[in-house]
Amino acid sequence: MCDEEVMSLIAEKLGSDLIVIPSSIHETIILKETENVSVTELNAMVEAVNEEAVTPQEKLGNSVYRFDREAQRLEKAVEQAEELDFEPGMSPVFS
Repeated sequence: MCDEEVMSLIAEKLGSDLIVIPSSIHETIILKETENVSVTELNAMVEAVNEEAVTPQEKLGNSVYRFDREAQRLEKAVEQAEELDFEPGMSPVFS
């Protein structure tokens, strides 16, 4: 999808982990990860665009990815609530 060295340079330049959206075999969209990025909404958007505007031969998939700049690793993105095993819309309570 993307060269990890290139993603590492972009992540360092932006000072953040990255959200990687596989638009098609011809292009990839890279965003700075922020708290207001919804992986669920981005996955739905990718799926809708793939269905309407991308031929099956050019489709990379319906998933959004996250590049962890510290670990230098690209992996399928998950919502923080999923990652922490909380119900969507719920927030953790610490005592």
